[in-house]
Amino acid sequence: MLDIRPNTPIEDYMLNGRKVYVKRDDLMGDGVTLPPWAKLEAIKNIFNHKSPLGLDYIDKSKPVSYMCNRASWSGWALSKIGTELGYDVKIGYPNSKTFPKATIEKIVESGGEPIPIRPNMDAVVIGVLKKMSRENGWYPFPYAFEVPVYIDYWKDRVANLTENFDNLVVSCGTPCTCLGMSQGFRGKQVYLVSTGKQAKAERAFAKYGLMEKVNSGQIKVHYSTYGFFDTMDYVEVPFPCNRFWDVKVWDWLGKNVDNIEGSVLFWNIGA
Repeated sequence: MLDIRPNTPIEDYMLNGRKVYVKRDDLMGDGVTLPPWAKLEAIKNIFNHKSPLGLDYIDKSKPVSYMCNRASWSGWALSKIGTELGYDVKIGYPNSKTFPKATIEKIVESGGEPIPIRPNMDAVVIGVLKKMSRENGWYPFPYAFEVPVYIDYWKDRVANLTENFDNLVVSCGTPCTCLGMSQGFRGKQVYLVSTGKQAKAERAFAKYGLMEKVNSGQIKVHYSTYGFFDTMDYVEVPFPCNRFWDVKVWDWLGKNVDNIEGSVLFWNIGA
C-alpha cells in the first residue's frame, strides 16, 4: 500500500525577524516506506495517466527505466510507486564510492532493480541507460518528469491553495516542478533559486511560455553560487530540509527576506 500524504501543513517560522510560511511537502512521504519528498503524488499520476483512448501512458508490459543520481530520491520513489502499481522498475545509477549505499538498499527494498553504470557521470549514465533500454525493450520513464500531467499537477496544487500569499519562494532544479508552480501561483511574485544551469532553465521557461513573466520580473530566477553537492551544513534550518536543493533556497531567503514585500511562502519540496 502506498502511504502518500498530499495534505501537508503550512507552518510559520521566524527568519531574521520576519514571519515566513513554509509548505511542508517533505511530509508527503513518511521517510520509511517512501522518501520525504513533494513529488510522490505527481509521480503516481504519471504512472496512472491514460491517453484519450484509455490506454496507459506508461506501458505495463515493459519494464520502466530511470536514472537516479546520488542526491535524488527518484530511484527510491519510482521503485516503490511503480512496483506497487504493477510495474517492473529498473534504476540506473552512477557506480561510484560516493553513491549512498542506503539509496541502493531502499531501491531494492521497494522492489526496484538497481543497475550500476560506469563511468560515474550523470550525463554518461543517462546515455548508457537509454541505450540499455532500447536494447532490452525497457520504457524510459520521462526524465525529470517532464510531461504535461506532472507539470499540470503542480500548477493545480499551487493554484488550489486555500490561503493567499504575496510571494512564493522555491527551488528550481530541472526545473519541471517549478514550471507548474509558477503557472499556478496566484500571488504577486515568484522567486526561484536554481541549482542548475541558466541556459537549461531558460530553455524550459521559453518552452512553457514563461519567459514573458521572467523578463517582466514577475518570476525572478536567482542562480546559486554554491556547488550542487555542497550540503551547506553550516546553514541552520528549523525543519527537515534537503541539503542539496532546499537548503540553498532557505539560505538565499535569509539573506534577502528584508527586500521582499508582503507575505512569503517557502515551499519545502524535500529535493
